Amino acid sequence: MLSLTKSLDAVHEKCMSQGETTLSIIQLTKATLLDAGTAALYGDQLISISPDFITHFSAFDTNSWMLLYHYPAPLAAPCNIPKRKVLSAFTAFFSLPHSSRSEVAQFLQTIEAEQRKISLSNADIASSAFIFYWAINSSPWKLAFWLLCYILYDPQLHANILAETKPAIRPDAPGLVDVQHLVTHCPHLEATFNETLRLVAASTSIRNVIAPTSIGSKILLPGSRLLMPYRPMHFSSKIFGPHTDQFNPSRFVRNPGLSKHPGFRPWGGGSTFCPGRFLARREICAFVVGLLHRFDVEVVEGETFPRRDEVTPNLRIMEPMKGDDLKVRFRSRHFFSHQEQIPSSVVAVRFPAEGAIMSSEPEHVQARPKVNLNDASGAEKREVNDTATAILKKKKKPNSLIVTDAVNDDNSIIALSNNTMETLQLFRGDTVLVKGKKRKDTVLIVLADDELDDGSARMNRVVRHNLRVKHGDIATVHPCPDIKYAKRIAVLPIADTVEGLTGSLFDVFLAPYFREAYRPVRQGDLFTVRGGMRQVEFKVVEVDPPEYGIVAQDTVIHCEGEPIQREDEEGNLNEVGYDDIGGCRKQMAQIRELVELPLRHPQLFKSIGIKPPRGILMFGPPGTGKTLMARAVANETGAFFFLINGPEIMSKMAGESESNLRKAFEEAEKNSPAIIFIDEIDSIAPKRDKTNGEVERRVVSQLLTLMDGMKARSNVVVMAATNRPNSIDPALRRFGRFDREVDIGIPDPTGRLEILQIHTKNMKLSEDVDLESIAAETHGYVGSDVASLCSEAAMQQIREKMDLIDLDEDTIDAEVLDSLGVTMENFRFALGVSNPSALREVAVVEVPNVRWDDIGGLDDVKRELIESVQYPVDHPEKFLKFGLSPSRGVLFYGPPGTGKTLLAKAVANECAANFISIKGPELLSMWFGESESNIRDIFDKARAAAPCVVFLDELDSIAKSRGGSQGDAGGASDRVVNQLLTEMDGMTSKKNVFVIGATNRPEQLDNALCRPGRLDTLVYVPLPDEAGRASILTAQLRKTPVADDVDIKYIASRTHGFSGADLGFVTQRAVKLAIKQSIAIDIERSKEREAAGEDDKMDEDGLEDDPVPELTKAHFEEAMQAARRSVSDVEVRRYEAFAQKNEWNR
Repeated sequence: MLSLTKSLDAVHEKCMSQGETTLSIIQLTKATLLDAGTAALYGDQLISISPDFITHFSAFDTNSWMLLYHYPAPLAAPCNIPKRKVLSAFTAFFSLPHSSRSEVAQFLQTIEAEQRKISLSNADIASSAFIFYWAINSSPWKLAFWLLCYILYDPQLHANILAETKPAIRPDAPGLVDVQHLVTHCPHLEATFNETLRLVAASTSIRNVIAPTSIGSKILLPGSRLLMPYRPMHFSSKIFGPHTDQFNPSRFVRNPGLSKHPGFRPWGGGSTFCPGRFLARREICAFVVGLLHRFDVEVVEGETFPRRDEVTPNLRIMEPMKGDDLKVRFRSRHFFSHQEQIPSSVVAVRFPAEGAIMSSEPEHVQARPKVNLNDASGAEKREVNDTATAILKKKKKPNSLIVTDAVNDDNSIIALSNNTMETLQLFRGDTVLVKGKKRKDTVLIVLADDELDDGSARMNRVVRHNLRVKHGDIATVHPCPDIKYAKRIAVLPIADTVEGLTGSLFDVFLAPYFREAYRPVRQGDLFTVRGGMRQVEFKVVEVDPPEYGIVAQDTVIHCEGEPIQREDEEGNLNEVGYDDIGGCRKQMAQIRELVELPLRHPQLFKSIGIKPPRGILMFGPPGTGKTLMARAVANETGAFFFLINGPEIMSKMAGESESNLRKAFEEAEKNSPAIIFIDEIDSIAPKRDKTNGEVERRVVSQLLTLMDGMKARSNVVVMAATNRPNSIDPALRRFGRFDREVDIGIPDPTGRLEILQIHTKNMKLSEDVDLESIAAETHGYVGSDVASLCSEAAMQQIREKMDLIDLDEDTIDAEVLDSLGVTMENFRFALGVSNPSALREVAVVEVPNVRWDDIGGLDDVKRELIESVQYPVDHPEKFLKFGLSPSRGVLFYGPPGTGKTLLAKAVANECAANFISIKGPELLSMWFGESESNIRDIFDKARAAAPCVVFLDELDSIAKSRGGSQGDAGGASDRVVNQLLTEMDGMTSKKNVFVIGATNRPEQLDNALCRPGRLDTLVYVPLPDEAGRASILTAQLRKTPVADDVDIKYIASRTHGFSGADLGFVTQRAVKLAIKQSIAIDIERSKEREAAGEDDKMDEDGLEDDPVPELTKAHFEEAMQAARRSVSDVEVRRYEAFAQKNEWNR
């Protein structure tokens, strides 16, 4: 049988040279098995004597049925001419000296020796050899042809056969197929062989007479039919069940004894043992299994199955007729090797030395990094900021596939495109390990899907649930060659799916599900089974051998025990992963490289010669996700997670607090790799020199000792979280303890959008919801604030539907539930009632709604503000390009009422920044040092909520020139100025914090405050000119109905020297007069109706004509009589002189 490998090598060579090749199955099976049979019996010498030997034999075999009949010409030429040529080849062969025929099979040598003893001639020996050769080689190639036809047209059968025959590819001796395993442990292959034999065994078939034939004394005319005796049995429903004219190998799987039934006589009558049949079965199985494992095969043309009424007679197996053929595309999968000392039960099959056939430059050459010649290490050149988040970058791997929904709803199947399978060197029926999120994986069988896009994978809902992935996520596919048959598995049902069910779950659901399927299972996975008009969910709770295995015919399936509660199962589903964290990409990268790398790849640190980090301190405002990150890292790495809540560790018993800490560290080391997470560490590790309690000092000392005592390679990482990092004992913050400190700050708009998407992924949103707009409006919100916002929006939607919900009823109408959907208006309501938690302590925090259009005039001032403040926020890359630090402060000065505060609000709104408004006198306190602390806290909050605009109104009240304050208690005013200068300048990074000061007494400000780098842009906000006044009036009256007789320009010309506030007084006065007039007319009308005895009621529309529908010219004229200027000419000249002085100083 070794010659099987040699015969298939030609196909392999074509695949190697062309990438793939398309062949006829008839040609392949005939050439391969006849070549293999000839070489196995007579070596290569018979073919060397007669090169056309196989061609002649094939012609004889095709027409050999003619021997059954007596034709008018006793010897039919189509049969006898090739027969004589085959006999002459055998005669020539046996005429050779015995010593030159050493390759002849041993049993043939024995037969020849017996024949020589009785003095038979070479011609007689050739005749008997011809009979042996014909009996052995006539049927295998035909049966192999039909067997391949059935297997290739049934993908599930193909997959099952590949799965059960994989162990026959011997791992201990690469290149060998264990034929004994094929015969004894492959029920699908055995059943398919028998079912094919049942349908194509020609010795029991119907014969059609195609020429006048004499059998005995009877003449059979053309068209007559001969029914051989065993034919009816093979199509008997009593023996083989229903639909006997259809191919259904499961009849032999369900009843293995059927192959020994007296009605199954594929080779005719008689019960003697035939070595030819014994060897043929093994030869055919070895050939088919070797072909399917060596090549990836795909039918490209033809569809043929044996006809029940064969029109051409055959002696044994039906020979394919004209038109019966399959064209199949072959891609080489395995090489074959020629082994010498091979056991009788083994056929040689060589496994691949290289994984893929490469027709172009190999992948490992294409993907080679370009060497940076300036770097002695040869490392690939990277951008400066490329390494900060390098650990988060998804590696481009061919086995990373996009998850899509399955067409075939099977729990054990993953469907891939043909190109993807070729890239990954996978083939139909392979078992693969598929990895998802949160360290979840499962085992599946690969099937091809011609309609699927490359780089995608189809898997059903159950498989996606097991992998914790959804549509569009990435799953990685890995070969799983070492999977074994499971000895036993234990499964339990999910409780809510078996309510009301009676009877045996095994018989109704599990037995049909696992029977004949050879399904791979993974411990911990769920799977669904349909049966009896129900669908039941099961969980695999145990697999022996552990983790995963294939459920074979002899696998014991246990289904005993209490059903699993849905709540217990869903508790595992809600584990936090990296996908559940948003808004802190850079911090997540830092934590992953500090925690995940030491836990998963400790050898990295050992090889480079450093110790991995032992501790990480996370600090930041409450609600930013510090605890969530620690849980996510633990879940994604599969590490043991030990949570220590700071206050819970403390105890009133002496020494018990320290003992609790020691137990936590001991438990973690036992279960390594592990993560110890200490939440609110500031409560158990305060500064020892500032705490009065002896217990706290001992706990800090114990924590220091434990962190120093951790073994360098113990695979335990300590993480801690606090929002008061400066209150922790400094000894903990040195290298070797908490090596790294990670600032988990308030997310930016992009981060808030990520968090919104996470919190709304399970919410039912209306189409009008714009998450990007919400993210832009939620300045300063942390993750918990965003969660609260989403919850409030959902509650508002429920409130809107409360009139449809009856609280006294136990159920809610399905239509009401279906109508629920959170709208953009619900989110706007939630925005109105919520504010960021990080800024709740600040005096005034708001996101202004003032726009440039709301401010009339001041065009030059607006332009300067846009260039100084808005450009650095909207176009930071321009400043980076030129290496310029943007302006960080602006001082508005000018007469009161000119719009300085309004300008500051408009700047904050246009820059999409938070706005903190501080009135100068509010910062001052009677307590020593508290005024400076107030300023420090304000700037800390502003930096946390960046980008942020801090508006200091009445700046002159807290930033007067130093040294000039007489009677000041302890120089508080000077200290406030010093603190303000320190916050705006020096070592502290301002992180996109803009300071805008406003004053109408600029000459009193400290000179150091107005230098470049602090309030470096001084903007004079003058009284508006005539055009400016017209613009201000237009802006103020934008929402007010105004009569056509009102001339805005005329009013502007009559208000020379008026500020914006003065003009506001004029418009307010006009509106008050209109309201007063309207009320007076209503009262007069009411009195007239009373005098006339009419009812005091409205007209039919429910409305009465408005007596004063709009502001008129008369209202403005009367308002102007009471108007006055708030800024005198003397004051204006003083401001202009200060502005002119600043121009000269530039």
